[in-house]
Amino acid sequence: MIVDTGAVVSAIPATVAKELGVQFPVEREFRLADGSVSKQRVGSIAIEIDGRKGFTEVIALKKGKPLVGVTALEALGFTVNPKTGLLVKNDAALLL
Repeated sequence: MIVDTGAVVSAIPATVAKELGVQFPVEREFRLADGSVSKQRVGSIAIEIDGRKGFTEVIALKKGKPLVGVTALEALGFTVNPKTGLLVKNDAALLL
């Protein structure tokens, strides 16, 4: 799985979303890195990273690799070390 700190929502393969029974009740527009706008249906899933559990918004991918967006990372109290690219537990963020 890819961690993308430039992505607001996370993404999973459409086949996985179907297997999990994920509903996508909301349609939103997203501005992509190339400046184009894409309409996507958005749902919510439970996630767990390194023992931390929470919920995050997700879109379904017809192709490409699954990714974890910055909102999910922040909700679970993680940051990304810019030098190493590794996830870092940010316990202070969970105290707010």
